[in-house]
Amino acid sequence: MADIRIQKKKPIWPWVLGVLLGLLVIWLVVRVFDRERQVADIEDPEVQNEGTAGIPQEINEFLTYVAVTDTLSEEQIDHAHVSRGVRLLAGALEVLSKEYRISGIDIKENRARLDGVARYIQQSPNTGLRADSLRSGLISAVNWMEQLQIQRFPRLDTQIGQVRAAAKSIDIDVQIDEQGSEVQRFFNLSGGFIRDIVFQEEDVLVYRQHKFCHFENMYLWTKKTTIIYLG
Repeated sequence: MADIRIQKKKPIWPWVLGVLLGLLVIWLVVRVFDRERQVADIEDPEVQNEGTAGIPQEINEFLTYVAVTDTLSEEQIDHAHVSRGVRLLAGALEVLSKEYRISGIDIKENRARLDGVARYIQQSPNTGLRADSLRSGLISAVNWMEQLQIQRFPRLDTQIGQVRAAAKSIDIDVQIDEQGSEVQRFFNLSGGFIRDIVFQEEDVLVYRQHKFCHFENMYLWTKKTTIIYLG
């Protein structure tokens, strides 16, 4: 009688595992590429003006600066970067003050003062003096923001207190380049204050309906300190 050979079937789980691992690798590559694209978009001036209908350019530029600053290490926040932030903040505050017709302040004078601080921080060879000028300039910016808060946004008094504390935390005896975390916190809180003014409940509803591409990938919408892709 002939022997009947029974061949055992090879298990298929190694193949299934291999396919799953392959899909996982593809997914990770796509996510990394997409994250790099999102960060590049934030830093691209052309993208900054896409999908932000109704948002003044000066405000958009400052909020974009805040988002980028929040991704930098302390070593990357040097006096040149801080100078740019002061200038952009002044521009955003000027637009808001005119839009909401804030009284009792000289908008032109305030803008000139902050622009002067920005230039001094950029050009002065004495880093110690730059820190002193920065602290003074940031406090002036807070005073300006406070007028907005008092006259039109009384509910934001807590935010103003936090921004002021952040401005006062700048140490005039320490170089700006060594105070990255303090500067980061100031601009983060300032950006939050301006965001709360611009994106009120009605505006947030409009945002959700239109899904503005540029801002939906920024930490500003999640109140977190990292850029998160929301899909």
